[in-house]
Amino acid sequence: MIRILLVDDNRAMVRALATAIPWKENGVEVCGYAYDGEEAKELLSDRIDVLVTDVKMPRMDGIELTRYATQRFPRLQVIFMSAYSEFEYAVAGLKLNVFDYISKPVDNKKLMEAVLSAHSHSSMQAEMEALLTDSLPYMRERVVMQLLLGDIRKQTNQLHRILPDWQENMWFTCMVFDLFQKGADIGIWEIKALVERDMPDMLCVIMSDSLLAVVSADACEPDQVRTGEWLRAANRILDLQKQCGRDVTVGVSQSLEGYLALPTLYQQAVRALNMRFLLGRDEVYVYPGVTESVCQEEQAVADAIACGEGLFYSVEEGRLREQLEELRRTLDRLEERELFVAAACSVLGLYARELFRGIMDVDISTAGKRCMETYARLIEGTKQEGMEALCGLFREFRDMRFSRMNRENSHIIQRIFEASEKVGFDEDGGLERIAREVYLSPSYVSMLFKQETGKSISQHLTGLRLERARQLLRDPELKIYEISQMVGYPNQYYFSVWFKKNTGMTPSEYRNGG
Repeated sequence: MIRILLVDDNRAMVRALATAIPWKENGVEVCGYAYDGEEAKELLSDRIDVLVTDVKMPRMDGIELTRYATQRFPRLQVIFMSAYSEFEYAVAGLKLNVFDYISKPVDNKKLMEAVLSAHSHSSMQAEMEALLTDSLPYMRERVVMQLLLGDIRKQTNQLHRILPDWQENMWFTCMVFDLFQKGADIGIWEIKALVERDMPDMLCVIMSDSLLAVVSADACEPDQVRTGEWLRAANRILDLQKQCGRDVTVGVSQSLEGYLALPTLYQQAVRALNMRFLLGRDEVYVYPGVTESVCQEEQAVADAIACGEGLFYSVEEGRLREQLEELRRTLDRLEERELFVAAACSVLGLYARELFRGIMDVDISTAGKRCMETYARLIEGTKQEGMEALCGLFREFRDMRFSRMNRENSHIIQRIFEASEKVGFDEDGGLERIAREVYLSPSYVSMLFKQETGKSISQHLTGLRLERARQLLRDPELKIYEISQMVGYPNQYYFSVWFKKNTGMTPSEYRNGG
């Protein structure tokens, strides 16, 4: 039942509206009526769905009443009734989000329709608010996940709407829980529940089935007391997980000002996790700078491990050479042999993990044998021998994988050429569409094509589009704007600029023989 309140200083009109309109037949109940705003204030409550009020009344007019009512009852819908001469009052009322305006003399049918529409609108608003309230945690997590992964530009606007308490000048810290085992997806949700219970002021984001990121936003830079609270809470959660037989490691980042630093903080926390490979146990590890207990040697070890990240994916010779030189310099800073061996073995472990994950690329027995030989050289040989063995292993498997790729890539490159002809020049063309056609990731297609042909996909597509434009310009029956659209430029001006940039001539000049 829709409950309404009728308000007008014309008593006869109020009684007529209350009795002449078939309210009950339409599911509407008149809960009361008043003759000015002051009387109406006493009758208003959260039970009233729609307020139907005159605009111009003594003591308190309809605009003042509406301002009072909507501040206290946000879901209340208001319908104004007013004579034509009082329209300026109605305009002022509409600025208060009044739902509708009915001119006097009142048309009973229009008033009934307005009341029903107002209630329908209110119900829809309530459903949308409930939906947004239910989905807000998931929206927050998705936006923060994208921020942590580096998608700053696209997510900043949404961040202001769904996390209004986060200000750019706040201090942010990131903590990452890594559940290092198979079937981790259930366990990571349990860890999330524990973190939300023990760290209620932090935002939890599940990054994968084994990684949970926890973000803290503080008005000022966290001190040692605040940092100690986080570390104690994280250790309590780790102890509970160990009792359940789970291997969990936690990495904690520095604290930096501004949410633009979130990608850096996430990477710092992930790098702190790699200390597990150095010390061989699951603990809470802090990125250098978080606590005073972190020494220069640990900083150097962390830097060495960071240099080893991504080596497995370096197949371009120049890039690999730069990474290995940087790794050498970083490892050379470790004067104590135990630290050098531990850091170098950690880098080897990171590489081996990626190597065996992608075991299709190499022979498993060869890979295992060479990794063990390198490990033995690191343990038993001199520092220089260890570094030579480690870098030699990386080059060897890069060459092995690259050779295999070359054998397989000729067929893939042919498929890419065929796909680039197929996708055409419309908005759905380009790298993404080509990648879908050959069932490979866009990044791999881009890397492979550049590696094999020396040209980027964009350069290749530009060449195809240019050749097609030249062919079409030889047909005098085709208009230049038609050709522009046929090669993927809806705007003829941009087509002309692009064509001249690539040929030195405008389309008209080319058509006329230069």
